[in-house]
Amino acid sequence: MLPIDGSYLYKLGGAIRPLTNVNSATPWGEAWLPLYIAAGELEKFINDSVYSRSVRTSRTSANELLASLKSLIESVDKPENKDNALGPLDAYHLSNSLTSFEAVMSAEFGMMPIFLITPKKGYDLNSLVYAGQTLFPFDLEEKVPEAVSDINSGTQCVAFEMWTAAAFHFHRATESVLRKYWESVLPGRSHPGNKTIGDYLRALGKARKGSPKLKSTLRDLKDLYRNPVLHPEYSLSNIEEVSALMGSINAAMVQMLIKIPKPEKLDE
Repeated sequence: MLPIDGSYLYKLGGAIRPLTNVNSATPWGEAWLPLYIAAGELEKFINDSVYSRSVRTSRTSANELLASLKSLIESVDKPENKDNALGPLDAYHLSNSLTSFEAVMSAEFGMMPIFLITPKKGYDLNSLVYAGQTLFPFDLEEKVPEAVSDINSGTQCVAFEMWTAAAFHFHRATESVLRKYWESVLPGRSHPGNKTIGDYLRALGKARKGSPKLKSTLRDLKDLYRNPVLHPEYSLSNIEEVSALMGSINAAMVQMLIKIPKPEKLDE
């Protein structure tokens, strides 16, 4: 997945379109600048843009247009062209390669799977895609860094409307925090059973550890969200359901992170 600069294709078009005004009567001195600008932008598009690895069909026609532009730019400095216009043959080659490139590129981009991420409730889209951990407790990254990968994957799934996949990642992150919480309140004690929320709740109850509020929050999280999503017939279907899940997970994480100490800093 690569980020797209929404203005890039507009700028590329702005560099290419002036070539349509270059014709057989255009003096070489006037043609030079639009030819030079178009050649520079087209070379970046082919070899050094986010699209360079994606365009296939239009690459051939793009290279043909670039070759035509470079040939014309070289002709500008020829003494015989100093005070003359391009002439029919040069203008024909330019027009033909330009028309071919625009037609092929338009067709290829018309079929290219480019998506626009739409807003999701009040969530900042950049946070969802690039910094999901900022939507969860501030000390999560410091105290349980192993949970961050799942959190970030989960928020990306939210951005792309893969609701059930987001739930799986968020539950995995919750379980990472719960394991670290267990090690903090019962240091040295073996983890229970299959390390599920239910196993931890039963073990915490027997050990008389964990506040009633936390255990109630975890129990609701297990019964209302975690267990249902394990069944194939159940899936989350909209941002409202995922937002409610994120709120419950935040509530559980906040309570557990209070009991998890900050990692000791190693002396430099």
